[in-house]
Amino acid sequence: MFVLCFVCRKQSSIRRPKRLTINANDERSYPFLIKGGEDLRLDQRIQQLFGAMQQIVKTDPKCVSRDLYLRTYQVVPLTRSVGMIEWLPSTTPLKGIISGAAHKAKSRDITYVQAANLCCVVYCFVV
Repeated sequence: MFVLCFVCRKQSSIRRPKRLTINANDERSYPFLIKGGEDLRLDQRIQQLFGAMQQIVKTDPKCVSRDLYLRTYQVVPLTRSVGMIEWLPSTTPLKGIISGAAHKAKSRDITYVQAANLCCVVYCFVV
């Protein structure tokens, strides 16, 4: 027997996604983001690619010595325009990282685009 309890919260964003928490009878909570208006099939394929890359990273001695890993998340397309994305707690959206870097960049005379490029490079190597 599997009993579910749903808790839904609206998120502030252009598309107005909903954050859904599924409380199951195994005493665990499963948070998801429900997105509409976007086709999440490409996102799902990218996460599958990252999963395959993680297998390589786990076996490469240099990556193992640096304790590198890729954190993937589940993407479940329900239709062409609606899907569910696993909610990862304690994460920062890339836009927030770029905005923070741009704010710090004002004192260093670099542009927002340059700050975004720096963040994207760091993000690609950290992940």
